[in-house]
Amino acid sequence: MKALLSAGAARANDHYTIHSLGVPERELILRVARYAMDILTEGYDLGAPCIVCGHGNNGADGFALAGLLCEIGCKPTIVYTGKLTQDAHPDTSAMSVSCKEFYEQAIEMGIPILCHALSAKVSVTVDAIFGIGLHGKIPENVCRIIDAMNQSGTPILAIDIPSGVYADTGETAQTAVCATETMTVQSDKPGLHIYPGAGHAGKVTVADVGIEPAPDCPAPLFYSLEQSDLSALLPPRPVRSHKGTFGRVLLITGSDCMAGAAYMAAMGAFRSGAGLVEIFTPEQNRIILQQLVPEAILTCYSSAEDIVPMLNEAIARADAIVLGCGLGHSQSAAQAVAYTLKTAKVPLVLDADALNLIAAQPAMLQSLDQAQKAQTVMTPHAAETARLLGCSITDVTDHVYKSAQALALQYGTNVLLKDAHSLICAHDGSICYVNPTGSTALSTAGSGDILAGVIGGLAAAKTNAQPMHTTAALAAYLHGLAGQKAEQSVGARAAMARDILQGLVD
Repeated sequence: MKALLSAGAARANDHYTIHSLGVPERELILRVARYAMDILTEGYDLGAPCIVCGHGNNGADGFALAGLLCEIGCKPTIVYTGKLTQDAHPDTSAMSVSCKEFYEQAIEMGIPILCHALSAKVSVTVDAIFGIGLHGKIPENVCRIIDAMNQSGTPILAIDIPSGVYADTGETAQTAVCATETMTVQSDKPGLHIYPGAGHAGKVTVADVGIEPAPDCPAPLFYSLEQSDLSALLPPRPVRSHKGTFGRVLLITGSDCMAGAAYMAAMGAFRSGAGLVEIFTPEQNRIILQQLVPEAILTCYSSAEDIVPMLNEAIARADAIVLGCGLGHSQSAAQAVAYTLKTAKVPLVLDADALNLIAAQPAMLQSLDQAQKAQTVMTPHAAETARLLGCSITDVTDHVYKSAQALALQYGTNVLLKDAHSLICAHDGSICYVNPTGSTALSTAGSGDILAGVIGGLAAAKTNAQPMHTTAALAAYLHGLAGQKAEQSVGARAAMARDILQGLVD
């Protein structure tokens, strides 16, 4: 499991390495510059490199890199974006100590330094403007330079994080560098993997420059699962077991003649290891579901009067419940959601129409006690999140982490906010997973139903010892891998939900 360090934690580690371990700041800056130079010499055209520097230590990295490039015979140009004197020269009094030192070295080496304007001919641009030190808005003159960098058509290497991306949240300022590659220093940052910032990072390379973790540094808030975590997180499958060992998933899904969502969720539950899957759905779906998934148990109701007594018995049998896929917005659907929320005492997945009904009647969730909320996960996409929070979709997509956290804290449940890199927030806001897997192959009807089923299948296993937010993060990881396999198999454009199901098998 990979920790994604906040800007504050990264600065604390820098301080510890410099002041407690005795590694000079100058040496760390040179290590960063050498690492960046290696990346440039191995993969980019150094005919006319341009390094865009700010006034802080990210700028110092850039000035140091320019010096190293000059030493190997390159002819870099530096663009300075910081405060200027009255005669339009860089104001060294506004620079950090190290930035001033390496700026003066660049002057001595005769490296051209332009102020607030890109050079005309550039083969590769290095972004060393803000790094993780960005606070507030970007000055308009720097916005113009960033826009010019993005419009130049030349590759961009960002040092630490693309300027304009906030390291802790993935939000962006008025504009942000669109990097070809980001060389992040020592550890990954959340903003490189949470959208919209993730869309500016390009290829992410972690540069180990010898910064050591401070012993009193607080535990990270953000984590990302890795392939090596699967063996520890997947529910064990002991040899001496039976179908009850791996649990019974109840799917309260589908509406009149809308059996597809129920089928996809059922297959997701089966393919993630569920021992039994029971589908609670209208009678009209019986025949098609018996044909599509004969392994499932069907509990079908014919009238609204049947729902409560039949649902009561089904809930009593369940080890996990998935509620909402293709359920619709009818009075019967609302009745099923309200009764399930009032009755359930097992892990609960709230998806699709269940979320829309809750958004219309938030009081429904008041029936859940704290223990039940801790084992409940909401799985909204951006539009569903907006309905639940009472905001615009743009508010959600521009502030993905804050939206997921707000949803978790407002409703008291775990949240899996579906995105290109989905976020999974614990019900108490104590931890957040950023899912690294996925593909546009997942952008197809039925994909979310499969994910809901996978969460239910994992949660139902009696061998599963993980909290619900970790189970949801594991499900998102497996679902994303299945999407990647679907893309490899048939192509992202042609992929259908059935190809994602096949990806869970391969």
